Amino acid sequence: MSEETRTASMPIRTPDQRLRVFVSSTLQELAEERRAARSAIERLHLSPVLFELGARPHPPRELYRAYLAQSDVFVGIYWERYGWVAPGETVSGLEDEYRLSGTRPKLIYVKTPAAQREARLAGLIEQIQRDDQASYRPFAGAEELRELLENDLALLLTERFDLARAGAGPQPQDAPPEVPPPPAPLPQPLTSLVGREAQLQRIGALLARPGVRLVTLLGPGGIGKTRLALEVARRALAEGRYAGGVRFVGLANVREREGFAAALAHALRLPERADRPALDSVQDALRGQRLLLLLDNFEQMQGAAPDVAGLLAGLPDLQILVTSRAALRLSAEQEWPVPPLELPQGDGEQDAQGSEAVALFVERARAVRPDFEITRQNLPALLAIVRRLEGIPLAIELAAARLRTSTPELLAARLARGLDWLGGGPSDVPERQRTLRATLDWSYQLLSLPEQALLRRLGVFVGGASPEAVEGVCGEACREVGGTGDALDALERLVDHSLARQEEREDEVRFSLLQSVREYALAGLAAHGEEEAARAAHAAAFLKFTEATVPLLFGPEQLAALHRLDRDAGNVRAALHWLQAHDLEAAQRLTACLRWYWDARGLFSEGRQESAAVLGGAGTPPLVRAGALLASGMMAWRQGDYAGALPQLEEALGLARSSGDRRLVAASLQLLGNLAAHQGRSGDARAAHKEALALRRELGDPRGVADSLFSLGNVALLRGELAEARPLYQQSLTGFQEVGDRASAGFALMNLGVVARFEGNFALARTLTGDALEVARTLGDRLRVANALQSLGLIAADEGDNAEAGHFLEEALALYRACGHRYKAAFVLSELATALRRSGELGRARTLYEEGLRAHRELGDGPGLAFALVGLAQLEREEGRLDRAGDLLREGVPLALDRADGTTAARALEALAALRVAQGWPERGARLFGAAETLRETAGIPLPPAAQQLRARETAAARQALGGARFAVLFAEGCALTPAQVLAEESLTPAASSESASGSRPAQAEHTPA
Repeated sequence: MSEETRTASMPIRTPDQRLRVFVSSTLQELAEERRAARSAIERLHLSPVLFELGARPHPPRELYRAYLAQSDVFVGIYWERYGWVAPGETVSGLEDEYRLSGTRPKLIYVKTPAAQREARLAGLIEQIQRDDQASYRPFAGAEELRELLENDLALLLTERFDLARAGAGPQPQDAPPEVPPPPAPLPQPLTSLVGREAQLQRIGALLARPGVRLVTLLGPGGIGKTRLALEVARRALAEGRYAGGVRFVGLANVREREGFAAALAHALRLPERADRPALDSVQDALRGQRLLLLLDNFEQMQGAAPDVAGLLAGLPDLQILVTSRAALRLSAEQEWPVPPLELPQGDGEQDAQGSEAVALFVERARAVRPDFEITRQNLPALLAIVRRLEGIPLAIELAAARLRTSTPELLAARLARGLDWLGGGPSDVPERQRTLRATLDWSYQLLSLPEQALLRRLGVFVGGASPEAVEGVCGEACREVGGTGDALDALERLVDHSLARQEEREDEVRFSLLQSVREYALAGLAAHGEEEAARAAHAAAFLKFTEATVPLLFGPEQLAALHRLDRDAGNVRAALHWLQAHDLEAAQRLTACLRWYWDARGLFSEGRQESAAVLGGAGTPPLVRAGALLASGMMAWRQGDYAGALPQLEEALGLARSSGDRRLVAASLQLLGNLAAHQGRSGDARAAHKEALALRRELGDPRGVADSLFSLGNVALLRGELAEARPLYQQSLTGFQEVGDRASAGFALMNLGVVARFEGNFALARTLTGDALEVARTLGDRLRVANALQSLGLIAADEGDNAEAGHFLEEALALYRACGHRYKAAFVLSELATALRRSGELGRARTLYEEGLRAHRELGDGPGLAFALVGLAQLEREEGRLDRAGDLLREGVPLALDRADGTTAARALEALAALRVAQGWPERGARLFGAAETLRETAGIPLPPAAQQLRARETAAARQALGGARFAVLFAEGCALTPAQVLAEESLTPAASSESASGSRPAQAEHTPA
């Protein structure tokens, strides 16, 4: 019999006595089928060998070849993708695996239909169909595959593997087995275990699951692995699950593989034998016993992993529980990452009482201060401490010990400056557990030079990083110290050692460090003189990332682009700060890009602060500076600082014109036009937007054209020209939709809703605004969510539902304040006050009107000031303070007639008319009511239902005083009055010219960024 035939006919065993089934397929497109295959294999108590998505999108060639060489059955699952072909290779890993399957039994499953099957995969499938050693089956879905595979494997095992003969025959023994003494008691911790109840139950359930032989508790130093394992073992003993007991083996002081067996024998109290290896003696002593072996601190014993596999293979009744900073990488291993303690979910006392991290801090604090309690005074500091320490038990215990000579407030302040001072742990624990630095040193020394270099450089990332970013920033540095592959090789080892964390979010793998590990890494980076080079590489990488991602914000990928920018916001911010100090031109480039992100996320204060930091220096190219000026001017405009925005935008326009950059000229004009509209200079606004529109049409910029049309619609709306505004918004909506810009399309929908509201079509207005709100919420755009809520509030107010109006406006106000949008917040204050006044809550209405008045005056906002003055005047009149109402309207009416839209101007005249009637001058009141009606008709904006009821009550008083016929005559006379005549009759001083005034626009229209 040939060696190959003999091998094929003999049963092949894994260390835990199970056959290995190697599964070959592409990873992502067949993820559901791979889960089904794993289920089928495990149901037959076989061992599946298949790779999962990790730091790499495909396993290294050497790794899958090694795993395949140790497997017994080959399963191939194919659909449409041929798979990745590595550099220097001619076939994909998928085909390479099939070629290497040799004479192993081969079960092949091909998913149908496959309309987009790649040609090279089709060729491979044809080759497989000609292979008379392979079983070939089509399938349609994951459940069908599971049934086929389970049945085929069961049949295959019956035909090919003689399982009964595998266990037959005597096992040679050189001597009678040693019988170990009764197990020593488990180590008794000196402090109680706090929290972890859910973890204890789940780990206990895992150990009780049939077929589970090896469980490894993984985590960084200080996370509480040993304490958790001991409690798991203690509970298992109490439940009587292990007749042979639990044997504890401490490995903290063992460094070489040769010492592992001796440590086992010593823990079992077996005598040394010169004629027999210690591991054999251990197996002899434990054979036939149902017991749990607890191997503590295995991380420096990675070379002994095969010995663990040997124990499992030779002792079928043995279970092993391991604590380690690194996985053993055995096929039988079930990895269990130990998380930090649960942190408080909120900031209240109940949140603190329910937190594991807080409970541990309080218990350990009472060891040094028995009277320690959570109080209202120390609660904020206590929450800050446990959050700063990220729920790491060792760090919390070290911090709590400091309360002997400190207070929670002082502790929190010191921790905010860094963790390095934490130390002084108990003298009866190992040295590596007495300080955070010591426990991290322990892990660091177990790494290779490339792994150490990578860990140091990972410290420059803020909030984690993608595999591509890690390779881009760290790859070359790893190779300089002897790394043979890319940075991902070393990164996988850092994850194995629990120094880096791997997360999968929305089909993206990211890696991060705990803050304590990050601070340790940064300290090492500085100590090795590598910090400047690492930060320069990091800044360059994220400048490139931002410049590539921001343009996607204006097309169909905008949601994904926003999420990418959100995930790496910390990295981009860190890159900007480094560039501000080291490369001004690059800092200005990054600032110019980030204005779009800042605007989309409502980060106006941050954007303004960061852009100001890059404008103080000189010597950068004009167009680069112009981009930064646009960012700064845009943020100032958003915050209502028009005096600060105007010179910056004008300088940007001048630089763009002198450089001949028409695209930048158009962008500058767009923002200047928006600013002019806010200031009530509608003529200037229209001229700027028309010039920008012409330039964008010349450039063939469809998205820019839609933006300019939208802005022209805003100008028309602010002038009360609804018939002109509607088609402009509709054209812009079509343009935004054609380029896939959902966010800007949402703005257009919202302003079409404003037009519908002004026209009295409240059902359409509510539908359009609701659609805009849905878009804004999907994109996570706080500012536009606030815009839509404000519009919904005004619709409800116009319909007379003041309670619903108040609900929407309260939400909008909170969001505007969170964004730092002072102008919008000021307007909503007055609108909310009006809703409260109409519902009878006069006290709070007065407070909000007065707060709005102060804000509008600070902003130099004429239209907003007029709106607030008129509203407060109506409240004063309703409460009988007629002189105070008159003073307010003496300022408010001229402002409204000169700078506000037709609705606000008409509302001002109606308020003055009602006041005149209340003062005993019904004739003047009737003429003013007529003048207000003309303003409404000219604007084409009908009176909404709620306002109709109010005006009916106010005009009824005038009719009663004058009689119906006399009222009608005076009303008709008033309809013929011009605003100037009204001011003259009422002896009111006209406001300054709107084209030169530093006013602002009303809140009915939303401006898109330019």
